Order: sequence, then C-alpha cells, then structure tokens
Amino acid sequence: MSQPPLEPRPPETPQVAGYAAVTGKPYMGVAVAALVLGIVGLVGLSALRQPFPFALIGLFGLICGVAATVQAWRDPTRYGGRGFAIVGICAGAACIIMLLTTVVLDTRANKRAAARMRCLANLHAVGIALSVYENEQGASFPPNLQALASDHQRSILPASYLKCPGSSLPKRACDYYYVPVPTTSDAVKRDTQASRWIVAYEDPGNHPRRGASVLYLDGHSACYMEPLFTQELQRFKAEYEKVVGQPPTIIPPK
Repeated sequence: MSQPPLEPRPPETPQVAGYAAVTGKPYMGVAVAALVLGIVGLVGLSALRQPFPFALIGLFGLICGVAATVQAWRDPTRYGGRGFAIVGICAGAACIIMLLTTVVLDTRANKRAAARMRCLANLHAVGIALSVYENEQGASFPPNLQALASDHQRSILPASYLKCPGSSLPKRACDYYYVPVPTTSDAVKRDTQASRWIVAYEDPGNHPRRGASVLYLDGHSACYMEPLFTQELQRFKAEYEKVVGQPPTIIPPK
C-alpha cells in the first residue's frame, strides 16, 4: 500500500535580529555646567560688585552653553539640556555686557575725579601765587587772576593753572571766580575769622555730582558738594559784609 504524499512545509520566515532601544537619559553635564556658571557669574556681578572674577566665570558659562547647544543639535539622542544651555548662554552674555559697562563707567568716573583733583591743585597754586604777588607788590591781591599770568610782567603762575579741565568754555582765559579781598585793610587784619574767607572758587557745573573746589584766604583749598558749597559761599558773603561793610566783589570767569 502506497503512502499518501506529504504536504509541503511552508517556508520558514527568516529571523530578523532586533536591537535594544536606547533607554538611558541624554547626557546634560555640559548644559548644567553652563547654567550654573552663568548664574553664579551674573549673581556675583550684581550683588558682590566684583567684576573680573565673576565675569570670567560667566564667560566659561557662555562657552559651555555654546558647546552644549551644538552637542544637542548634532545628536539629540545622546545629549540634552538645550534649555539649560540657552539660559547659560544668556547669563554669560549678560556678565560680559555688565563687565564692559562697568569698565566704561569706571573709566569715566576716574577721569571726572582726576579733573576735580586737578582743579583743587590749580586753586592751591593760585593761593601760593596770590601770596607771592602780595609780598612782591607790597599791596593787596591783584585786580584779577589773569594778572598772575600776565605777559606784561614777570609771570608768577602758568596760565594753564587758571583753566578748569571740566569747563565747557575753552576760550576763556580764566575759569575761576575771584574775590579780591583787601588784605591791607585794618578791618580785615583785625578779624580773626578772615582766614576762612573765600578768595577763589569754581563753577559747580564744571564737575556735575563731583563738587566744587574753593580757595581760602589762608591758602588752603577744599571741595564741597551741593548744598554745602552754596552754604559755604553764603557764610563767607555774610561774614565779609559784616566786617567790610559791603558785599564782596566777585569777578566771574572770563
């Protein structure tokens, strides 16, 4: 007896090798570092007022933020934290801007302070020149400050000492107010407070928010902020009028 024919077996389905899905979290170390460095630099610059070390920290945060952003853009499956990186970039850039602003402001402040000190030194030199003039001429102070640097006689003071570096009017020969105190007057000699009289001063507008320099009869100079400057000038005028009998003659810059 013959056997029934065997049914053909279906072809075997080829086995496809599978790959395990990546389940680990993306690496965010550089992005987190950018965030931390940027915030630390920004807070340090804002609160502690230490520009250079914290600006350097912010710069490192900016660099790390750029690197993390590039990594996340090229391979987002392995690198993450793009938001952290962007915040780090913004904070680092803010640190650099604050540093540049601080340097510019400090430079301007130093220039204004130097100009104020130059005026103080100028008036001190004017006080010495007035004493020399009085001794040489055997009389009171000159009719104006330009006489101290006049070409018609032996110059006692260089003309540059009559110029205020903060003045906006460069064509003037003298930038200081002058009070020709009659030092030979008996009333002035008897007054014990005359040494505190003002003989020259500058316009407070020459150095905004930096005060005005004042020269006194005894030769010392000082700088006053408003409203102290106006109060000191009013005090002098009242004392002068009380002793001399009339208001002081004040020669303006010209």
